[in-house]
Amino acid sequence: MRKIRHRFRERIYTVLFKKPYKCFGDTKTPKEGRMVVVPPDKTTYKIFLCTLIHEAIHACAWDLDEEAVAEISTDTAMFLWRCGFRFDKTAFLKEKPIETDF
Repeated sequence: MRKIRHRFRERIYTVLFKKPYKCFGDTKTPKEGRMVVVPPDKTTYKIFLCTLIHEAIHACAWDLDEEAVAEISTDTAMFLWRCGFRFDKTAFLKEKPIETDF
C-alpha cells in the first residue's frame, strides 16, 4: 500500500492507494479524519484519473453533493485526457513521492 500526504484547501490529508471497502474511492470529511482512499488498480488510466480528481474534489469541497462531484470530476478528467495528460506509472511507483509546489 502506498501512502502520501497532500494539502487540500489548507488541510493536510493522508492519501492511501488501496482498495476502499465498498466503492471506487473514499474521502473522509475534516471531522471524520481527513483521509482519501483510492485503489491503484483501476481498469484504465482514464478511470484512475477520474477517481483521483473525484476524491480531490471531495477533499476540497466536501459539502458538494455526489452528483455535482461526479459531473465535475468526469468533465475535468476528459478535458485533461484530451489535452494529452497521461499517467506516469514510474513516478507513481517510486518509494517517496515527488513533492511539487505550484
